[in-house]
Amino acid sequence: MNLKKLISLLMAASVLLVGAVLPARAGILSQWTFEASLPTTAGPISPEVGSGIGSARHADLATDYSHPAGSGSDASWSANRWTTGDYFQFRLDTLGYQNVVVSWDQTSRLQGPSSFEFSYSLDGDNFNFFDNNDVSDSWASYSVDLSSVSMLNNASAVYFRVSAAAMVNFGGRDPNDTFPPDGTSQIDNFTVSATAVSTAVPDSLPWPVSVATLLVLVALSRCFSTRRCLS
Repeated sequence: MNLKKLISLLMAASVLLVGAVLPARAGILSQWTFEASLPTTAGPISPEVGSGIGSARHADLATDYSHPAGSGSDASWSANRWTTGDYFQFRLDTLGYQNVVVSWDQTSRLQGPSSFEFSYSLDGDNFNFFDNNDVSDSWASYSVDLSSVSMLNNASAVYFRVSAAAMVNFGGRDPNDTFPPDGTSQIDNFTVSATAVSTAVPDSLPWPVSVATLLVLVALSRCFSTRRCLS
């Protein structure tokens, strides 16, 4: 075997090895931008990217749902008549994925709620609080890194809620007062990202790499035994 062929074999083995050990890149699992769904109800709302279901719950059955302009976009999901515990909710699966990150944009107007809780669940009933966010009358972006929450990895169903946390609102109203009926909160660009679950075997190389390595070793052995490396 000449040197050129030997180098080619080494390069092929290197490509296989790099492909086996590089970490998986993060990607979007599901994303609700509301540009196509244009919601006017409490759901179900389909995502524009991926699969899942968006839904909302308000104690006041007279709540109006609509899709006014969003965060730099033509549509968002809006609701009025808030009370503590009312929420926007998003459900999807993370099968084959891990290291979940959730992000979204939100604003409240006309003395809508200014404090929201983010929580997660596997069954849609028992939720775990993760973070509290202040919301103003200007659009702002929020992000929560859930990569440390292993229960959300490779799950057949996960639920995320953004819930009105307390009876507080804009305009200096009494914190114990109710929200005004026309107070709204809008959510936009709700995005769930994750990385693919690694299939690499930690204690041994994947079989394509092992075979390639064996071929290179055989070639080297022949090369040096016949002294034809440079022929």
